[in-house]
Amino acid sequence: LGLGSRIVFAGAIPRASRYLRAFDLLALTSRTEGTPMVLLEAMNQRVPVVATAVGGVPDLLAHESGIVVPNHDTKAIARAIAELRLDPSKAIGYADRALMRVNQHYSADSWLRAHETLYCEVLREDALASKRSSRH
Repeated sequence: LGLGSRIVFAGAIPRASRYLRAFDLLALTSRTEGTPMVLLEAMNQRVPVVATAVGGVPDLLAHESGIVVPNHDTKAIARAIAELRLDPSKAIGYADRALMRVNQHYSADSWLRAHETLYCEVLREDALASKRSSRH
């Protein structure tokens, strides 16, 4: 494609997330995924995201936190990237909502609170089950 002078495949870069603030946007065009940490890192750095609807991506980018396009739809990916490049205020809106979403649902504090709540529920259920079995 003649892009050799414009693209560098740098390989693994230690602490690569520190460079995210320099990105205009992050395009994650994976064909398969789980829950990609790079999306959480980009969202935390207020980088607008365009990603394919694979694995946990739609959940991460819910509530207008990024643009999710169908998997394997290269035209949709290109349209979404162009949309954000042509409308910086829209890109900023996605980035702001993404940061709020990360802070509310994916920060260490929110994960600790969620796990604490889960453990308390399990202990409460266990105590109730023990009470019921001791009556019989």
